[in-house]
Amino acid sequence: MHQLHAKRLRLVLNQTLRTVAGVHTKHTGVCFTVLYTELSVPSVESLIAARRARVWAKGPSTWVKNTKAWLRRKLEV
Repeated sequence: MHQLHAKRLRLVLNQTLRTVAGVHTKHTGVCFTVLYTELSVPSVESLIAARRARVWAKGPSTWVKNTKAWLRRKLEV
């Protein structure tokens, strides 16, 4: 997924998590790692990675032509 789209999704999710936690949406002193963990919400990046891997496993397509190299890089880390 394009980084700009992922960033927009992450911003919306972060604001929603702040609201659910009872914190003002503009408050910057929130640790999102803790919020994601406490509320059992997977990160946007992990959702995107899982969907990309699922599509790649179904078969080759132009949308995921570089997925094999991308997965190899991500799994090495």
